[in-house]
Amino acid sequence: FPTRRSSDLEETQCATAILARIHAWTIPLEEGKGPVHQRGLLSERAQLSGEGSMCLSTDSHMSFVKAWDELMLEDWTLANNEFAVLSAYPLATWDASIAGKKSYINLCGYSLEDGIPRGATGATLFNEDENTPDKPTLTMNWAAGQSFSRCHAERNVPVDKELKWLFTGEEVDRAVRLWTHGYDLYNPTVNAVLHNYSNAKQSFWNHPGDPSIMDEEQQASKHRIKALLAGEQVDEDFGTFGLGDQRTLKDYVAW
Repeated sequence: FPTRRSSDLEETQCATAILARIHAWTIPLEEGKGPVHQRGLLSERAQLSGEGSMCLSTDSHMSFVKAWDELMLEDWTLANNEFAVLSAYPLATWDASIAGKKSYINLCGYSLEDGIPRGATGATLFNEDENTPDKPTLTMNWAAGQSFSRCHAERNVPVDKELKWLFTGEEVDRAVRLWTHGYDLYNPTVNAVLHNYSNAKQSFWNHPGDPSIMDEEQQASKHRIKALLAGEQVDEDFGTFGLGDQRTLKDYVAW
């Protein structure tokens, strides 16, 4: 058995090794322009090396069940699809007693909000039900709160940082772009990631300078997402944030 001294040394070495692999960025408050913009900046800065690397994207104020990484890797492997993206609205932190393999979230469909599709809130289903799927099931939805896939999905379909001050629209934008780039969207069969929904709102959004700038940028973002969904894509306008060429927008609508 190791002595206390060698054990402490091992803990220090372990902590040092882990911290060396953690990268964090901050931006001044006055440069923040909503969740899509911030996620877009992260897409630019994140180190997504390795062909076999996995990426998990979440919101803030998250927690995780024990062995969450093993659960999610097992679930993703069951899809048997290199281009699988497992995504769902996370279970609430106060529902932790039914998390893990006990339940899963089903997402399917959209409703319109100010003319922009917003993902339908899925039901929390229990895995003891006889109709419980034995592997992730296909869906047309992508949820910002939890997205798990190979990192090449993040490289090939980065978050559009030009969608400033936008809330509704982020998810359908990513769903359509991932799908037309050849990625398949799935409902996970586990709830491994949890979210604190107790204060989930956008009332703190404001522009530190001229409020009219925020309004102008928000309207430009709405026009941008509506143009993409209407098939009015022009490469010089969207660049790497446009639709893919593996499937068409018309195919997505039919799906």
